[in-house]
Amino acid sequence: MLQIFVNETNERISDPIRIILIYVIQVIWTWKQSLKWADNIPGRNDPIFYNMPLRMGLATPIQRTAIARTICRDYPRLTCFLYLNEIHIHVNHPDLIKQVLTSPHCLKKSREYRFLNWNHGIGVVEPNAWHVTRKHLSPTVSGRALVNFLPIFDECSQAFVEVLKPKLDTKEEFDLLQFSVQCTLDSICVDLSTILATSFGVKVNALEKNIKFNEYLNRLHQITMIRMLNLHLQIDKIFRLTKLYQEDKFARSQCEKFSEELLVERKAKLKKEAAYNNNNKNPMKDSSKANHVNILVDQLLYVPKSDGTFYTKEEIRDNFVFFR
Repeated sequence: MLQIFVNETNERISDPIRIILIYVIQVIWTWKQSLKWADNIPGRNDPIFYNMPLRMGLATPIQRTAIARTICRDYPRLTCFLYLNEIHIHVNHPDLIKQVLTSPHCLKKSREYRFLNWNHGIGVVEPNAWHVTRKHLSPTVSGRALVNFLPIFDECSQAFVEVLKPKLDTKEEFDLLQFSVQCTLDSICVDLSTILATSFGVKVNALEKNIKFNEYLNRLHQITMIRMLNLHLQIDKIFRLTKLYQEDKFARSQCEKFSEELLVERKAKLKKEAAYNNNNKNPMKDSSKANHVNILVDQLLYVPKSDGTFYTKEEIRDNFVFFR
């Protein structure tokens, strides 16, 4: 009698276990079947320890550069890797990159984009909002505007060479990217009274002042990559308890402050020109209008969207970050 009772008890316990086991097996099988489309993509069958996110997550910043270089050399066109429960495709060849960037089917962003926290920028928004913003900003990057930017690029290139000259006389290594990014910042923030305008129509002189904007922005990008490569940091509650969160918060505030200063300066310049034109017979001519150049910030500030609303301060700021 006791034996029968024990057997019945074991059966009651084992039934839920069997159900759970069958469910787990079914989930795993379904998940593996959902990944079969990528079986023929290079890199799919690499050992788990060659997986790019795992290697990157365990590496230092310098080692990550070497790892990325190795992967690009081993897979000159494209490769794929398993990240969490998804297949990610890494494209290296210029022709394939062009296909991705021009395809209407590659507009939806993955959930990792939320770590950027520039939620209103053209590089992050959902496809519907992306189409609206892209159409709105197209006049600022037209073919005619790009031709008019050539004098800006020439001036900034000469300044770039002058800044690098002292570095070339030493045998010490230096970060070329830091100077090139600062030069890029100067090329998109140019004085209207001296040369043609591009994005903000104000003079920044990043190379001369060695401003920290790009340093802060690059740090934000580094923190974003760290969050992507470390599963525990993808949980917001855990991330807010770390030192990285404080760094992110400070760097983000400095980037916001810088972009807001540019907005204030541009508004003041336009207000000054308007006041001058109202009080003088010979109006002050905006060089951007003379050369048919649409300034990005003016397009965001004063040209309404298709629904009649205007861009908010946050939308202008986030788009500036992506166009920088």
